[in-house]
Amino acid sequence: MNQYRRVGYDFTMGMFHAIGVIVLIGMALQLGLNAFQFNVDDSDYNGFNRSGLTVHTDHKTGLQYLSDGNGALIQRTWADGSQMIRGEHK
Repeated sequence: MNQYRRVGYDFTMGMFHAIGVIVLIGMALQLGLNAFQFNVDDSDYNGFNRSGLTVHTDHKTGLQYLSDGNGALIQRTWADGSQMIRGEHK
């Protein structure tokens, strides 16, 4: 009976080790993506402080819109209320 307990213990410790390695790799990968600002747009402060919004640009007019991924678009505006246009800075 003692050898079965040993096998169970070794299996459990091996699983904890494997899960720990997977979690550490995932954390390192996410840290690297954030540090190099992968998939960051100009609505985000930086790779670590993301807005959760996506910037969409109408390629015909250049007007910009924001979405949160739930299907709705809102106009992206400057502080004075005018809509942002790609390449135009106030």
